[in-house]
Amino acid sequence: MFKFLNIKTNTLGKSAFILAFLTLSSQILAVVRDKIFSIKFGAGIELDVYYAAFKIPDVVFLLVGTLISAFILIPFFEKIDKDKNESLQDFIDKVFYTFIFFMTIISLIIFIFVPQIAEIFFSGFEGENLQKFIDISRIMLISPMFLGLSRLFIGLNQRNGYFLSSAITGVFYNLSIIFGALFLYPFFGFLGVIIGVIIGAVSYFLVQLPPIFKEGLFPKKIMFFSPKESWDIFKIAAPRSIALVMSDLLLAFLIARSSILADGSVTIIAFALNIFMVPIHLIALSYSSAAFPQMTKYFNEGKIEEFKIFSRKVISRVLFFGFPVLFFFFFYSDIMVGFLLGSGKFGWQEIHTTALIVSIFSLVVVYKSILIMLARIFYAMGRTWFVFWSNLLILFVFLIIYFVLSGDFFVTFLSQSVLDFSFYTEGIGGLLVLAISYTSTLILGAIFSIKFFKKITHEFSLFSGSQWKRKIFIAFISIAISRILHQTFFNNLDNSFLSFFYSLTFAGLSSLILLIIFSEIFGGRDYLEFKKTILNLLKKQFLKKEN
Repeated sequence: MFKFLNIKTNTLGKSAFILAFLTLSSQILAVVRDKIFSIKFGAGIELDVYYAAFKIPDVVFLLVGTLISAFILIPFFEKIDKDKNESLQDFIDKVFYTFIFFMTIISLIIFIFVPQIAEIFFSGFEGENLQKFIDISRIMLISPMFLGLSRLFIGLNQRNGYFLSSAITGVFYNLSIIFGALFLYPFFGFLGVIIGVIIGAVSYFLVQLPPIFKEGLFPKKIMFFSPKESWDIFKIAAPRSIALVMSDLLLAFLIARSSILADGSVTIIAFALNIFMVPIHLIALSYSSAAFPQMTKYFNEGKIEEFKIFSRKVISRVLFFGFPVLFFFFFYSDIMVGFLLGSGKFGWQEIHTTALIVSIFSLVVVYKSILIMLARIFYAMGRTWFVFWSNLLILFVFLIIYFVLSGDFFVTFLSQSVLDFSFYTEGIGGLLVLAISYTSTLILGAIFSIKFFKKITHEFSLFSGSQWKRKIFIAFISIAISRILHQTFFNNLDNSFLSFFYSLTFAGLSSLILLIIFSEIFGGRDYLEFKKTILNLLKKQFLKKEN
C-alpha cells in the first residue's frame, strides 16, 4: 500500500521538486485546516488558547527532538561510513533508545510545571481559559516523542535518497487535524481537535517506516550511549537545538504578547504566520532539505570548490522563486486572506487586520529564506555554534526593538494617526508593533549572517552570479502591473468565496503571465534552466502519450 514511499531520488532538482510539491499539498491542507477553524470559531478566545497551547510542546520538541534531526545526524552517518569504527545499526539503536529515555524525563518535568510556565509567559489567559491552556498543553506533550523519533528516521531516509516519506509527513499531519475538527469535534468538543493533533504526530512517525524497514535499519537492540558518546553528540547538536528553541521562543513571544491584547489577537497572529510560512516551506525548506546531504558530502570529502558552486546554485534558486513570492504576498495579502479565511465569523475587520500583518511579514520572505539556507550551509560545514550565536543575537535584538516600539506613544500613533481604527480589529496597534519588530529583526539578522559568512569563508560570496538585482526588477514590475490591472477589474469585492476565488485566480494568472513575459525579455540563467526543465518534462509526457 505504501510502496511509493520507497521511491528514491538522486538529484537536487528532483528531490527539491518532490519536497516542494508535497509541501505545497501540506500547505494547502493547512489552509483548509485554518479555513475550517475560521468558519467554526472565528478569531476568538477558543482558538487563541489552542494556538498558544502549541508553544510549550513545540519548545520541548525543539529542545530535545532536534538533537537527533537530519542536519545533526547525517554528518555522523557519513563519519561512521568513512571511519568504520562502529556499525551504523548500533549507532541507530543507541540514538533511538537514548532519545526515548531523555524525552520521557523532560516531558514529565514539563508536565508538572506547565501551570507555572503558563502564569509566567501567558499571563493574558485567566480562569477557565488558563485551565484549558494548561490541559491542552499537557495532552500535546505526547507529540514531541513521535516527532522527535521521526527526525532520526528522516535523517536516515534522506541520506539514502528517500525524500517522499519525509515530504509527505505534513500531509498526514494536517489531514489528522482536519479529521479531528470535522469528525471528532462534534462528539468531544475541542478535545477532538487535540486528539487529531496526536493522531497527526503518530502518523508523522509511521510514514517514515517503510523505507527504514526496506533498508533494514529499524532499531534491533536496546542500547544506550555512554556518557562520553552522549557528550560527543550533544556538544555538536546542542547549539542547533538551542538555536531552534530561541527561534521558536521568538514566535512564542509573539503569541504570548498577543494574548494580552484583545480576544482574537493570538488567532490573527497565528493565521498570519501560517500564511507567511507557506513560501518559506515551499522554497527554503524544500531546497535546504534536498541540498543538505550533498553539501555535507562535498565538504566532508574536501571538495571545497564543488561545495561553493553547489551552495551558490541553491541560493540562486531560492532567490529566483523567493522574490516573486515576496511581492505577490505583499500586493495581494488582502485577496489571499479573504479567500483562505473569509467567512461569516471571520469578517472584514479580521480579514483587513490579518492581511496587514501578512503584508508586513512578506517583506522578509527572502531574508528568512536566506537565514535558513545559511544555517544549513553552516551545519554542513560543522559550524553549529554560529547559528546558536546568530539566533541569540536575533532574539536579543527583537526584544530591544519590541520594547522600544511598544510604548504608548508609538502604539497610539499607529492606531490613530496612521490607520483608520474602525477598519481593523481592536488591538491593531499592538499587533503592528509585534509584526514590525519581527520583520526588522529578521532583516538585521540576515544582513549580519551574510557579512559574517563572507568573513569566515574568506570573502566567498554566496550571491556571486545570482543576478539578484535582475530577479528583484522582474518580480516587482510583474506583480505591480498585475495589481494595477486587478484594481481595474476587481475594485468592489464582497466577503464571499466565489468573489475571492475569481479575484485570486486573476491575480495568480496575470502575475504568472507577466513574470514569463518579462523573464523572456530580460532573461536570466535560473529562468532559462527552469524553462528547459519544464519543457523537457512536457516533452517526455508527450512522447509517452504518443507511444
